[in-house]
Amino acid sequence: MEWINLKDIYLNFYQRRAPGMMTMMKELGIPLLGSHHLGIDDTKNIARVLQHMLADGAILQITARRVDYLARKSPSWNMNFRFESTSYWSM
Repeated sequence: MEWINLKDIYLNFYQRRAPGMMTMMKELGIPLLGSHHLGIDDTKNIARVLQHMLADGAILQITARRVDYLARKSPSWNMNFRFESTSYWSM
């Protein structure tokens, strides 16, 4: 399983930390549409952040990968991260 953590892409592209969607939107000058923490609204707002980042020239890359052959032994710890800071929790 592979995924892209948008916060990691944001950090590495803009060289500034954004702990969540609201910070990214504020720093990029994107107004909030709908209600924060309402699933469909958050999804649409995250998509708008992504569109803005792509327009600015950000390149999307896989940021983490779960290693399935090791996952059977210890599923919660067998992940490979592309970036050193994989989330704002580790900063």
